[in-house]
Amino acid sequence: MTLKEMIHNTCVKFADRKAFMLKENKKIYSLTFAEFEKRVIRLSNGFAAMGLSGSRVIVSSRNSYEWVLSAVAAIYAGCVIVPLDASLPVEEYTRIVERSGAKAIFFAKDIEEKCACQSVEHKVCYDALESLESDVAFEAPVVSKDELAVILFTSGTTSNSKAVLLSHYNIMSNVLSLCQWEDFRCEDIYLALLPFFHAFGIVGFFVYFYNGACSCFCEGLRIKKAFTDYHVTAFVAVPLILDKMKANIMAHIEKTGMTKKFNFARSLSRFLLKLGIDVRRKLFATVHQSLGGGIRMIITGAAAISPETANFYNDIGLLLIQGYGLSETSPVLSAENPTHMRLGSVGKAIPGVEIKIHEPDSKGIGEIIAKGPNIMLGYMDEESPIYDGWFHTGDIGYIDTDGYLFICGRKKNVIVLPNGENVFPEETESKLNDINGVLESVVVMTGEKSVIGAIVVYDPEITTTASIDEAIAEINKTLVEFKRIRTVEYRTEEFIKTSTGKIKRNKI
Repeated sequence: MTLKEMIHNTCVKFADRKAFMLKENKKIYSLTFAEFEKRVIRLSNGFAAMGLSGSRVIVSSRNSYEWVLSAVAAIYAGCVIVPLDASLPVEEYTRIVERSGAKAIFFAKDIEEKCACQSVEHKVCYDALESLESDVAFEAPVVSKDELAVILFTSGTTSNSKAVLLSHYNIMSNVLSLCQWEDFRCEDIYLALLPFFHAFGIVGFFVYFYNGACSCFCEGLRIKKAFTDYHVTAFVAVPLILDKMKANIMAHIEKTGMTKKFNFARSLSRFLLKLGIDVRRKLFATVHQSLGGGIRMIITGAAAISPETANFYNDIGLLLIQGYGLSETSPVLSAENPTHMRLGSVGKAIPGVEIKIHEPDSKGIGEIIAKGPNIMLGYMDEESPIYDGWFHTGDIGYIDTDGYLFICGRKKNVIVLPNGENVFPEETESKLNDINGVLESVVVMTGEKSVIGAIVVYDPEITTTASIDEAIAEINKTLVEFKRIRTVEYRTEEFIKTSTGKIKRNKI
């Protein structure tokens, strides 16, 4: 089905259920699915009257109800939506607007100045949406499931953004596959945290919407307040957010002198789980209450999460599901679920998706390639890495005998030493990032002898470089000779990152 058909069917099926919880003047109110679609139809009539039917339109702001309303109304009007990161510098923002070929921009008040200078026919602030609504129906263009639905501009780590073309079928196939693989519930209250200009953000929202769940939004960066205000049960987040949440929880525990008790409780919960006894939510009831008391599932992706962070959340009774994919794959290729979890892996291929390793070496490691209905139509203005129906991800990994996928790193990041040995920097960075007080790290080849070095960002209020040196010496004992870290550069200022928390290595 198309996105419009899915949204309409969902609004009929769950007509009287809450689709959104919103806040106005510090008071929370709700909108049902039926009320939402009624407004969508009125706004899509207005878009048609503006001559937007069938055109490309940009939607640009932080995640909000108005973003969803604008985007869905545009979909109902037969438009192609172009989600655009509102925080981009003006020059880059303008460049993408020009490349998109959009006829209109719908935006929030806080980026009005940035949008005012764009060369598009219509520039509409969310404040004016209600004035565009109309009861005059129009004949919507017929859109097939194979037609273009969304253009996503990726936030590349080493090059200019690529324009990814996704069809209705690409996105809907991923939504339906995920619904077969994960435990989504209509009773869920979903915090739409991951940006909508990211494929994972859009599909995450549509998955919960399709299941009749209620969605809500965060006021700026006040995530914890959103948890408690709306009693959130599920959300999707990049590892960077989860690392910060974990750090805040541990800082509070340390401040109250409960560190030893907390660590003992973690060990006890693991032991009891081996016996089939799950008392995690009782053991860590205080932590759960501080997060609103209702969170039952967290989904993470877009970047690698450290094993320690993953174990932390699962130890305290918050189910943490890791997924893997790219914007080009709409986006999910593989994911864990409660019955398919293996430490260090990103789960198995989701239903309908095939994954294999292209030209594996003697250890079974090679480029990850994939095939399925979720593979993009292509790029807007450059060659597509789809060969014989297989999308070449540019990621390096391996699949174990049980079908679990393990990611080693990006193909373009692999360090080839003079002796021909390959070093995957992400593997060592994961170990470095688990050192207490280390915020992030990058592994590089350095020096005249071309040895492995590391650039480490640390918090001087938590640790010292001498302590980190000792920890690195211990890590080196676990690494083969050619992978060992020979030099370390210390910094206190964080690396420049993409909007999804990936380090821009070319900016280091």
